[in-house]
Amino acid sequence: MVDDTQYEYTSVQALRGTEAKAIAKWGRNGWEVQRRDPGVLRTELTFRRVKPKTLGGTLLAAFRTLNPKMQLLAAAAPVLLLVAVITIGAIAEGRGGASEPAASASDAEVSAEPAHAAAATSSAAPTTPAAEEILTVANNADLAALLAITQPGAPTVGEFAAKYRGRTIEFDGNIAFMNGHGGYSTRYDLLILAGDFSTTTSAGPNFQFRDVNLTSDLKLVGPNVPDTVGKGDNLRIVARVGDYNSTQELLVLEPVSLASREAAPVAPQAVAEPPQAVTRAAPAAPEPVVAAPQAPASTYYKNCDAARAAGAAPVRAGDPGYGKHLDREGDGVGCE
Repeated sequence: MVDDTQYEYTSVQALRGTEAKAIAKWGRNGWEVQRRDPGVLRTELTFRRVKPKTLGGTLLAAFRTLNPKMQLLAAAAPVLLLVAVITIGAIAEGRGGASEPAASASDAEVSAEPAHAAAATSSAAPTTPAAEEILTVANNADLAALLAITQPGAPTVGEFAAKYRGRTIEFDGNIAFMNGHGGYSTRYDLLILAGDFSTTTSAGPNFQFRDVNLTSDLKLVGPNVPDTVGKGDNLRIVARVGDYNSTQELLVLEPVSLASREAAPVAPQAVAEPPQAVTRAAPAAPEPVVAAPQAPASTYYKNCDAARAAGAAPVRAGDPGYGKHLDREGDGVGCE
């Protein structure tokens, strides 16, 4: 006997070692595993379950079980019924003629009521919700609290990942560290922290862009798109929330777009001036105000193109404007 059962399919990715948990979770909703495709870090699980039966599907299945003669009779029955209804209607119309009474005004009012009710029901139908907005520190208190934590392994991180998995977030962050992924020379794992890059302080959880190419996967945007990015770069990050690994304390993000940005300026500290003595004699001429000398602005080159344009390339360690983002080889000489 031919199996006419129809299935619907879906696939999910689970971290290696957590496949059983994912299978149990989907099994509670009637899904069964059809195929497993293990990868280096994740296993792709393909599930299937029987499609819910509909009235049309049930009737079609019953029709297919009939022999050819019964199928022909079943197909002809509606046609015969329609012919009979038309014949009876024609006979009744011929006998009644024009003697049928006109519909009264009360009948018209009764007929109009269902139409009015239907219109009211249609207008009250819920509209399709708008697309979910991007979460920022301005519109989401949970994200603001997450970016302010100082312990990357705090329970707040796992709670946020479970609540907002798949949602898009936007925040100011930096590339705190980068490492090659799986021995490849063009793919990296990036450690992302909140706020501006610093070698002494950090904030927020340990975000991670995993197995990404610096130019094609990070989707760099903005008026001044750099050739590439690296450790120490400050970015405006838009990304989708992924899985949280509580053992490694890593919250995986899927990059949506990254824009280069400058570090937030540090407000200068006000210097209090000593009070001047007040005498009762005639007021002395005011002393000229001498502006306090300002420290020279630190030299900063955003990339090697800026250093070359300023005639400073190559930039060596100790030179004004030298930075690790210019020295990719780490030999103390940038923009060679």
